[in-house]
Amino acid sequence: MRTTHRPRVGRTRPRGPAVVAGMIAALALFGACGTPDAQSTSDVQSTSTPEPTSVTSHPATPSTKPPRPSSSSSEVPSDWQPVTYGHLRYYVPPDWKIRTVQRGNTTVPRPTYAQGFCTSNPSESLGMVVLTQKRHAKNARKTVRAEVQHSADEFYSDRSHQLKIGQDDAKGGTAALSARIDLAPSDDPCDGEAAVIAILGWSDSEGGVTMLIAVGEVGLRQSPDPGDLARIVNSVEDAD
Repeated sequence: MRTTHRPRVGRTRPRGPAVVAGMIAALALFGACGTPDAQSTSDVQSTSTPEPTSVTSHPATPSTKPPRPSSSSSEVPSDWQPVTYGHLRYYVPPDWKIRTVQRGNTTVPRPTYAQGFCTSNPSESLGMVVLTQKRHAKNARKTVRAEVQHSADEFYSDRSHQLKIGQDDAKGGTAALSARIDLAPSDDPCDGEAAVIAILGWSDSEGGVTMLIAVGEVGLRQSPDPGDLARIVNSVEDAD
């Protein structure tokens, strides 16, 4: 998996119920939770924009804090690590590394899983979490579906791939979605056979859609648990 994905980073608080109880738990994670409704993505256009060299230093006007999911499947394990950026916080498993990247004058957290697993290319990892924002977006469901295509193309621009999008779960200004990326066969022992993506997006207080994205490559001995990707994006909360 390439580690140069450069999404626009959102610093805004969710408006309204950014996390719906049990939403991500119901996602089809391709072998973890069920079978998706595979769909062609030829008509899906990418809507995200590159991460800016700088981000707004003053956060948006506070809006309604997101409630924590109430279902037991959404509870954050006690040993998971908090990741905070702006007004948002989410959690990752203890074996993920919370690395950072520099965007202009801003340090952005970039949790990764198993970076360095491939001795021939130590910069590669098997999992990553990014926070991204699409400005001037009015429809969370459409924005999330387009971001799946964008993420697949960014992470796997160096490998032929086919994207299969699962059934989304949209409610109000919030949308959740999972997808599978089938990767072209490879003789490289560092290449997995597929990847899975879990995304949670919500309408934010800046008039856009903020999205938390977790992606993991599967089919290798060191691959992350696909269920953890769902739990990561479902753990987002207001940090204040």
